[in-house]
Amino acid sequence: MGKIRTLLITVDEVKERIRTFPTVVVLLQRAARRFKVSIFAIWKRAIVLYWRCGLGPDEAVESGFIDPGVSPELDACAIGHWRLTRLQRRFNHPNWECLVDDKAVFYSYCKGVALPIPRLYAVLDKNSGWAESGNIITNRTEWEHFFENNLPQEFIIKPALGERGHGVTLYRRAGRLFQDSLGQTFSAASLHDRLRNNSQYTRFLLQERVFNHPEIQRLTGTKSLQTLRITTWVTNEGLVELYEAYLKLSLRDNVTDNYDGGRAGNMWGSDVDVETGILGAPLAPSPDGIGLKALPVHPATGIDISGKLLPHWPQTRQLVDRAARLLMPLRTIGWDVAVTVDGPMLIEGNTWWGTSNHTCSSESRRRELARFVTRFTNEP
Repeated sequence: MGKIRTLLITVDEVKERIRTFPTVVVLLQRAARRFKVSIFAIWKRAIVLYWRCGLGPDEAVESGFIDPGVSPELDACAIGHWRLTRLQRRFNHPNWECLVDDKAVFYSYCKGVALPIPRLYAVLDKNSGWAESGNIITNRTEWEHFFENNLPQEFIIKPALGERGHGVTLYRRAGRLFQDSLGQTFSAASLHDRLRNNSQYTRFLLQERVFNHPEIQRLTGTKSLQTLRITTWVTNEGLVELYEAYLKLSLRDNVTDNYDGGRAGNMWGSDVDVETGILGAPLAPSPDGIGLKALPVHPATGIDISGKLLPHWPQTRQLVDRAARLLMPLRTIGWDVAVTVDGPMLIEGNTWWGTSNHTCSSESRRRELARFVTRFTNEP
């Protein structure tokens, strides 16, 4: 009965699946050709995955689990979006989501409990805002003065309620102007107006630009910030468990490291052994969009990053363990952690974190993921 309950879907979800059905048909036809099986066999596999793991057909294709040759043992380490969302609702009460999902609240809370975060210069809201000094800023003239006199050479602006890296922009000073990562320039006045008139977001954070540890920059060949996604879960007994960890990998000089289903132009990332902090091979989407492929070396540097040890891993584990306890009663959070030369710091937290379903994990990692999924799914 419990499994049936987790697979019930809402009217909105049904509408979404009807809307995307033609795309799903194309994906499954492509998968049938890739694995040289009948379309009937692929549809059967898609239905089994939805029943067994809650994976939608698009997730099954993107992750590679649609392969009929994947074993039931490997299926046990996968969990689909709709089922995962229901479990997250069980462990994260909506009344407390703002502690993490509203970044203005999250940064203020972290600062209050001495969790390391980037320096927050200001928060600009629809009608007012405040600077790190505590001063309230209420009008356009005051914001112009703040931009011109209180911001460093480089800084990040991000929406407080953004997700998947959308709306995150890097700005650099160019004389009295500000230039974004696309090369557009703004005066203090026009930058203020750009934020105030944004139709999608009403509150923005102006914060420090953070850089990775030099060893991560050496391995990946970019100064763009690449964060660790580490997912924690607090059990009924009050123990903090790590579900998974992986290093997001940017390509070129992208401002964000988000994968976003391959649409952001980045690689998927590299699995991290949660006990040792050792990196796995870099993973990138297959050319046909079915599953991921492990690369022998990082494409930008030619370095074999598999087997390399992340800097500050013990401190990173200690940080997310402490953060997970301090953010209770939220019981499961996907942390974005920057590993810097001075140690790890929290960049963001996510109550609606997504899992990294893919078929490239090592055998030992598969066993660990399957164990976690079983516990996470069955604990009341």
